[in-house]
Amino acid sequence: MREIQNIDQTIGFMKETNAVEVTLQANQYRLDKLTQYQHFLAPGIRMLSGEIIEATEEKLVIRYKKETDTLPLEQVVKKEELFHRLLLAQKIHFLTDFLHRPAQPFLHPANLFVRGEELVIGHRGFMETIVPYINEEDDFIKQYRALVLYILHPKLNYELLIEGSGTLKDAFTKKINEADTIEIIDQLLATEILKQKQKRAKETQVVSKRNHQIFK
Repeated sequence: MREIQNIDQTIGFMKETNAVEVTLQANQYRLDKLTQYQHFLAPGIRMLSGEIIEATEEKLVIRYKKETDTLPLEQVVKKEELFHRLLLAQKIHFLTDFLHRPAQPFLHPANLFVRGEELVIGHRGFMETIVPYINEEDDFIKQYRALVLYILHPKLNYELLIEGSGTLKDAFTKKINEADTIEIIDQLLATEILKQKQKRAKETQVVSKRNHQIFK
């Protein structure tokens, strides 16, 4: 089991082939609220199905089921080229749907999964009773920005990126790091995706022309 950290909490996290197991410590949940919380463990369009497998005064263990073809985001981004990483970064916009809602996703690359063409979350908390608690908007933006930067640069440390202390060299990611709203981040991504599409189209044209000349 490894420990993963968001902006203010650390949880135990263990990946298996068809499941993810999350462990919370005694000060991270309320036993008397688990009945309510179980409603939020049901599978959703963007959520893995969860089940409480241990609940004592010392710890809470939740197992989230995943299909074999649901892949960890951390694994996927390390194999993808920049263009596809940009498209993945754009997909995290769905996380904004959870702002100010009772169920709160634990914002960390390890807790995001690629299922077909969409991203889904594993562990989520509940209001002020199960970690993670409801995010302040500023804290949410910091983590959203860090997730985008991590997807673009998967060798960087996500926890450091939250506070803006990752080493960012190119102009585009520096602009992302300076962005202070979701709208600006999303616009920067859309502009860069368009640039990369045009670049790829031009490269394809050049290759086609070269092949045509060879076989002429």
